[in-house]
This record gives sequence, structure tokens and C-alpha cells, in this order.
Amino acid sequence: MSSFILFDNNYQSHLIICRYNKMTMKVIQRTPQILRSGSRMQFVTIVILELLLLEGIYGWTYHYNSEEMSWQNARRFCQRKYTDMVAIQNAEEIEYLKDALPFARHYYWIGIRKINNTWIWVGTGKPLNKEAENWAKDEPNNEGNSMNEDCVEMYIKRALDAGKWNDIGCNKKKNPLCYKASCSFESCSYNGECIETIGNYTCLCNDGFNGPECEHVEQCSILNAPDNGTMLCNHPNGNFSYDSTCEVHCAPGFTLQGSQSLKCKASAEWTTELPSCKAIQCSPLEDQEQMIMTCSEPLEPFSYNSMCKFSCAEGFELQGSEQLECGATGQWSAAAPHCEAVHCATLEDQEQMIMTCSEPFASFSYNSTCKFSCAEGFELKGSEQLECGATGQWSAATPHCEVVQCENLEKQDQVIMTCSEKFRYSSTCSFSCQDGFALSGESRIECAATGQWTAPVPTCQDIQCATLEDQEQMTMTCSESSAPFSYNSTCKFNCVEGFELQGSEQLECGATGQWSAAAPHCEAIQCATLEDQEEMTMTCSKPFAPFSYNSTCKFNCVEGFELQGSEQLECGATGQWSEAAPHCEAVQCKNLEKQDQVIMTCSEKFRYSSTCSFSCQDGFALSGESRIECAATGQWTAPVPTCQAIQCATLEDQEQMTMTCSESSAPFSYNSTCKFNCVEGFELQGSEQLECGATGQWSAAAPHCEAVQCENLEKQDQVIMTCSEKFRYSSTCSFSCQDGFALSGVSRIECAATGQWTAPVPTCQAVKCGALKIPENGKIHCSHPMDNLRYRSVCNFSCLLNYSLNGSVSLECDSSGQWSSPIPTCEDSNPQAIHENSTPIIISSAVASGISVLTLIAWIVRQLRKKAQGKKFSLLSKETQKASGTYKLNEEV
Repeated sequence: MSSFILFDNNYQSHLIICRYNKMTMKVIQRTPQILRSGSRMQFVTIVILELLLLEGIYGWTYHYNSEEMSWQNARRFCQRKYTDMVAIQNAEEIEYLKDALPFARHYYWIGIRKINNTWIWVGTGKPLNKEAENWAKDEPNNEGNSMNEDCVEMYIKRALDAGKWNDIGCNKKKNPLCYKASCSFESCSYNGECIETIGNYTCLCNDGFNGPECEHVEQCSILNAPDNGTMLCNHPNGNFSYDSTCEVHCAPGFTLQGSQSLKCKASAEWTTELPSCKAIQCSPLEDQEQMIMTCSEPLEPFSYNSMCKFSCAEGFELQGSEQLECGATGQWSAAAPHCEAVHCATLEDQEQMIMTCSEPFASFSYNSTCKFSCAEGFELKGSEQLECGATGQWSAATPHCEVVQCENLEKQDQVIMTCSEKFRYSSTCSFSCQDGFALSGESRIECAATGQWTAPVPTCQDIQCATLEDQEQMTMTCSESSAPFSYNSTCKFNCVEGFELQGSEQLECGATGQWSAAAPHCEAIQCATLEDQEEMTMTCSKPFAPFSYNSTCKFNCVEGFELQGSEQLECGATGQWSEAAPHCEAVQCKNLEKQDQVIMTCSEKFRYSSTCSFSCQDGFALSGESRIECAATGQWTAPVPTCQAIQCATLEDQEQMTMTCSESSAPFSYNSTCKFNCVEGFELQGSEQLECGATGQWSAAAPHCEAVQCENLEKQDQVIMTCSEKFRYSSTCSFSCQDGFALSGVSRIECAATGQWTAPVPTCQAVKCGALKIPENGKIHCSHPMDNLRYRSVCNFSCLLNYSLNGSVSLECDSSGQWSSPIPTCEDSNPQAIHENSTPIIISSAVASGISVLTLIAWIVRQLRKKAQGKKFSLLSKETQKASGTYKLNEEV
């Protein structure tokens, strides 16, 4: 990308970038001496004008001023005279500015500023993103946050960091660097955003527009109004194109099926399908039994303009309109009619009568039948069934129910009778007797539904008390010599020796036939209850009751106990036992002597069933019974046990480990200790020392030795690694490199006893080839920087205009560090031609007079087009442009 310089006066210079067919041409550099010749200036001006006419040149321009000013004043200068302070958009632009701008003592201001701690491009208001940053080394640094360095300068013609940025205080004095935009309001046909590029602009089209300048609008399919409907459309961008809207309306009697409004989207599709107009539906008319319906339906069943006529079958009457029409609102002209059967007179409910009717159409309608019956205790008088006839008359008179009657009751002697009402259904009569008499029969009877009483009338009999039975041990004296005891009879009672009367001493027979109290009885006198005792058995006789008069009890002791007291007791007539109650005492065993190292624990004082438990002190094991008991014979069940010293398990010798033990009394016995160590290259896994405990267990599990582990080795790029085993003591790893790479470091390392590798893992460095010299009148382009040309690096060579390449176009660095061919040279193919790298272009008057201006221009354009073959400058995606405002250069060979 190059530029034309038109003039330089009043300390102000202009750098103009001109675009045509994605190529630019460098006519002259900014050299004041060249502009002294009027003929030369005239020639350059003619060339520029011709190119403008032939190629349609347009683009933005860079501008700078040689007067130094603060950043704020520099921006005001740029905004007043041009568009704004320059915004750097890509690496190519930086390279251009590095070459095109002259040296300025304090460098140039650019249009970036720190606002709210964020770097912002002031011309666009967009933040600076990482990809577009071009800071010099260690910048921005803000000088330790003390200088408020919120503005940015660009280094031009500086020995170090040329083209890079530095943050600096805004009040410093520097040269302004401005640009004038190529975008205008008309650039993108008012249908998109104009994005500036170097020597060009591109249009980011709004939704619904396309084309290089957003001049085309997206077209949707043409719509036609649906049947029975109309359509009203609005076309802001042309018929049925993006943003066109249409509304569909249906004729009266029709309803819209679908969305009423449609809009043409940016994708050239309508927001929804075209709706249709469907005839409005009235609610369906249901077929009814006994009704005849005849309908005409010109559109759809039961829809707008449908008409239905109605009539009824014989015996039924039409209720409602004889004809209905479906209107434009979806409503019938009247409510749907129906047929009703002819009705008979209403049958009234009667008390005590049950009426069951069949009603197929309506209450008491034609052909309805009713059946009749009576409630329990009532009789039907009249017809059991009636039927509603076609004339609306019942087949017979309405029946009724009458109550059932029972026969009259005759009063009996001594009977008192009370009745509720005149001897008919559900009437009741209650009966009782006069004093001294008892009722024989039911005390209450009722007149049943059958017309019969539920029982005969009862009678009254003389009252008698129950016969008193003679009892053993008791004497009874009564006022009557023998049973039956009639009313007011008395009886007295007494008991024999050793027994007591339980109940009343005298009874009287009352008017109700009940004795004045329950019959008494005689019970044997009780002695004190003898309690059951543990260790003693008691056997008793009970002639009358337990522990009562004449009872005897015998006593024995269980095994291991002896009886203390009488073996037998007797209960006397006074309720006292013949002697005091005996008891049992336990048998005694001899005292036990304690043994050395033995711990003895006993339950009580060495008597029957006493127990003694034994254990040993730490480090000793019991020999004998751990528990003995005092038996019923007075002897212990076993001798007292003894205690023997405890042994731990024998520890086995292990390879790679040494064991040193101290013995307290015997090998591996209680309180013995063993210490452990591993040979070189092995680590102890477990305790360094074990002790034999009191339980016969070692203080920990036996340890073992494992080989020392070195850290895992990570494989490096291009390195071939071969290892003997899993990275442990004495493991080895060998290293080599893939083709084109050389080993840096040792070729073999080993895992040492310390767990460290004997050396670091080596790396493989690409084999480097020698530096290439750029051929005279030629150019070179390499895949890697010139100071890092290594294995598989490729360098392509080309020659300047009018020079031909002699040798290989492309050289590659091979695995041995040698280039695939010698460096080519550029030979002059036309010694008389003007070379492209001649700066400035100086055309003599003799040549100018011999070649017409148009011929010269045509020749320059052809040469530029020839040189530009294979080069393509492409923008980033629209999304990236919006996000960062940066571009990149793609070069295809």
C-alpha cells in the first residue's frame, strides 16, 4: 500500500492513499527537492488525474502538521481541518506510516485515550482490544501510576520500537497525526454502516439489504388476497421487499385463519404463511329424537348462510322456531327448537303411598306409566297402575292408601293396661301388675302391618322369691317351714367353728319377688399368707382355701442351701400358724489364696454359687480356668489358675532390609523391640521400630522396603524417549531426536538412590540453516524470521520490475542444516526501463517528449497489475470489524 504526496507548504504535509482495483501505486516519496521542478510536478499531477478518471480512485487520507501541540489541541486541530485524529486499524497501516511519515523530534499523537481506566479509540468510541494492541516493550506503564499518562504517542523513525506506542501525559507537545474519512452518508446507499479501510471503505449492510454498497433490497414472494378476503400492503422499500407489511381482512360471514399481519423479513421470507378466509361456523345442531330437521348448506355444514327447518313426530309438539338461519356473526337466528310429548295432569304425592313412574320424555308425558303401592301398615284402595294416554288423560282415577286395623283387646284380672291409640297399625299397649303379683307374658305389644298383635295379652301371678339352698358349714332358720317363700317370708343364718359368715345374717322376700339381699355363705378363717422364698420349695394342702383353717405347709431347700426352722406348719381356728416361717441359707466354700501375676475378682464371700474370675498382668497369659464357682457340695469347680509370659509372632528376614532386635526374656516375647533399615536405593514402608505388646501383638504391621521412585518424565516435542521400567531406583531412560532436530543435553539419565534423575530431560532444537542474503534487485519472503531460519523453513525469492530470477524460486532448510539450492540472482531483463525501486522517479524532457502521457500511464497500470497478481487483501469478518476495527493481510503465492 503506497501513497501520493501532492504538496508540502506552510509546515503542513498531506499523505494521500489512492485505491484502484485493490492495488495502490507508490509514485514518489515525500522529498522536497523533487517538487522543485514544475515539469515534474505537472507530470505527476497528470498521472494522478488520469488514474482518477480511468480507475475511480477514492479512499481516506492521512495528514500531519509539523507544529507541536498538546493532545487536546492536536485533536481539535484534526477535527477542525479533517475528520479526527488517526485510528490505527491493522499492522499494514502501521508499516505504511513507519515508512511514509518523516522524523519528528517528539513523535506523533494518535487518536487513543484512556477513559475510565480503559483505552478508547476517540474517533469511533470503541475500546482497544488485545489483537489490535501495538505497545512498545513494558508499555503502557503510566510511570508508576504517578503521571496520569492517559494519551498515546507513536514512535516514527526511532531506532528502537519504531511504529510502536507509548502512553504519556496529555499535556506534552507532539505533532498531530490526522485522517480524513472516505465514508459519506451516501456511501452505503443509506442502508448500512460505512467501515473505513486503508485506501478503501466497506459497507456493513443493515438487515434486509445487500450488494457492495447495500444498494439491493431482499425480495419476498408476491402475495395475492385470499378468496372472500381483501389485502392492504405497505412497501417502504419496493413491492413485496424487505420491511413490506400486508394486512388481510375477510368479507362479512368469513373469519381469518392464520395471522392477520405479515412482514417481509431480512431473510426474504414472510413472517408467516398467507392466511385464508373460512366461512364462519354456527354451533352444530344436534339430531333430536321425535324431531325432523331438514337443512340447506351452500358453503359448509352449519356455516354462514345455512338454513334448517324443523317438525315433530305424531304425539309431540314443536317448542321454538320452525326455521333457523346461520348469520354472519356465527349465531343462529333463534335458539334451537325441540319436541315435547303431550302431558297428562300432575299426580300429587300422597302420604303412605309409593308412586313409581316411567318418564321417557317429560314428567307425566304421553306414554308415561305410574305404579302405586302403600307403605307398611297401609292397604291400596284403587288401581295399581295408571297410563298417560294420547289425549292427555290418565287411564283411571288416582288410588289412595288406608291404615290396617287390629282386633280390640280385653282387660285381664290384676293386669294394668295402657294403650297409645285405637287399635290400628303401629298402636302399642303396655302391661304391669298390681303389688304382690308378677307379669306372665310380654310387657308391651304392637299392632303389626298384618293386622295382628305381636303377642297375646299377658296375665298376673302371685310373687315368689327364689328358693334358698342349704350350705355346708352354715345353719339357716326361716319363718316358713319349707319352700315356696311367698311375699314377706324371713330367714336367719349362722356358721360352724373355724368359719366366718360372709353376707347378711337375715333376708326378707320383697314385693318384687327379690330377697332383700344376696344369699350369704360361710368361708374358712384365713392365716397369714406364707411368701415364696428363693432357694426354698413350699408344698401346702388347702381343704377349704389357700392358707385357711386346717391348711398345712411343708418346706425344703434347693441344692446348695440348708433349712433353718420347722419343716411343717398348720393353720389353726384362730387364724394363727403353728410356728414361725422357716428360711434357707447358702452352703460355704473355703477361702482362695491369690497367685503371682494373677488378678482375681470374686462376686461375694465364698459361698454357694459365688464366682471368681481370673486374668493376668500385662505380658502374661492365663493357664487354667478363667472362672470358677462354689458348688452345692461346698467345693470349688476348679483350682486357681496361673499366669505365663506372652509371645509375639516371629518376624521373618526380608531382602533389602536389616532387622536388629532386643529380647527382654525370650525371643519375640512381651516388651521385646526390633529396629529396621533398608539398603541403598530403597525406602522403608512402615514403622522403623516394633514392640511386642501385652496382647501378643506387635505395635504395628511388619514394615518392608520399596525401591525409591523418581518423578515421572514428560515427553518433550520432537524427543524420542526409551525407558527401562517405571521410573524407580536404577531405572534408565535414553533420548534421541526426530529428523531435523539436534539433542540438547545428555542422551541417557538414571534414577539415583536419592530419588532424583542424574540429569534433566534433554530437549530437541531444530537444526538451523545459515542466514540468506537478499539478492541485489530482488526480494525475499521467509516462513520464519531471518534470525531463526531452521529445519523446514522455506524462503521464496522474487525480483523487482524489469529483473528476471536466475535460480530456484524457493529454498528449503533440510535436516542437515543446508539449504536445498544456492541463493538465486536477479538479472536485468531491460536495462533501458525505469526500475520500480528508483526513488524518486525522474523523467527527462527527452523521454517525456517521446512518450505520450496516456501511453506511459497504460504501461504503469499494466506493470502494477502484473506485480499485484497473487496478492489479495481481505477484511476480517463483519463481526470482528465491529468488535475491534482491525484488519489483517492475507498473502497467497
